[in-house]
Amino acid sequence: MRKMPLWAVILTDFLALAVILLTFCYFHHVRPNVVAEVSEVSIDNPHRLGGDSSAPEETEEPSFPDESEESSTAVIEISDDTTSEETTEEPPVESSETSTTPTYRPATTEITERRPTEYVYESDDINVTVTELLVSTRYGQSVCHFADIRISYAENLQTVLAQNKFGTVREDPVSMAERVNAIVAINGDYYGNSSEAYGAVIRNGVLYNKKPDNPDVFVMYTNGSMKAFDKASFDADTEMSAGAYQSWDFGPSLLDADGNPYSNVEFGKKTNLNPANPRSVIGYFEPGHYCFVTVNGRGGDGQSVGLRMEDLAKLMSDLGCKAAYNLDGGATSALIFRGKVINSPCNGNARACSDLISIVEFE
Repeated sequence: MRKMPLWAVILTDFLALAVILLTFCYFHHVRPNVVAEVSEVSIDNPHRLGGDSSAPEETEEPSFPDESEESSTAVIEISDDTTSEETTEEPPVESSETSTTPTYRPATTEITERRPTEYVYESDDINVTVTELLVSTRYGQSVCHFADIRISYAENLQTVLAQNKFGTVREDPVSMAERVNAIVAINGDYYGNSSEAYGAVIRNGVLYNKKPDNPDVFVMYTNGSMKAFDKASFDADTEMSAGAYQSWDFGPSLLDADGNPYSNVEFGKKTNLNPANPRSVIGYFEPGHYCFVTVNGRGGDGQSVGLRMEDLAKLMSDLGCKAAYNLDGGATSALIFRGKVINSPCNGNARACSDLISIVEFE
């Protein structure tokens, strides 16, 4: 049998290697990005929630802790580049290469001002009131936006996927909000930031991906309740059987099962996202009663520096939430009311992302 010329052997090996590399690239990079269109949310049988969507008649403002209880009132820590007093943040004490146990740092947050806004919406099924909060800490202050939300049906809260597709696709958040005629909306967990790991993704009752990617997963059920899971205890099939309607995989979860804020020590074991930053949070009070909270930071509004994770947790506890979950923040953080971004994104404009959480009317 004649031997192949050396050049032919080399060419054959090269072509075989090229086929292997192209096959790998297709299944590892291209195919995860090419995803199916997302069907419209079915609302033939909407899930009625037990709560009343109308705001309490005796007050037009959302409920806050009693100001007289100063000893128990703490809010998120924030820094302010323009403030001359106590504006320098202390050196980080989270885990490092030489220390795995962070030093305990108490949250020193306080809501110092509450400003009513024009962003109010009322209907038979939806009530939204946005309040601007000035939050102070030992190292400065930041402006936060608190959207107090009451809905009659679980389906009044819907997630929106960029370009109506699941995958590593992105879209301007205002465009997503306008596409579904959202009353109010907040950026989601940016699950599609990488095709390497989408995380546990349930959107509008559809399970897209089962495997969690971060330490905590946050789930909303068709009965309106919300619950946080640690990565090890979350099973997508089990929760779908239990009525899971939405899930988010970014985190961390900010409050424990009793609604108490976690400390910087617990956060130090879970995430490296603890320094002060712009933030986005979804909060839960009871079925039908939720909130979206954004925190300005990195000088996006000329003054706010952002919040550390333990201070963000304390803020959500002080607002009365029973559960709260940190969403993607930084340049992604955006709160949109009727097509208008009402917080101050740190880069000037809200960053295009893969998903949005919206409050919508439906027929």
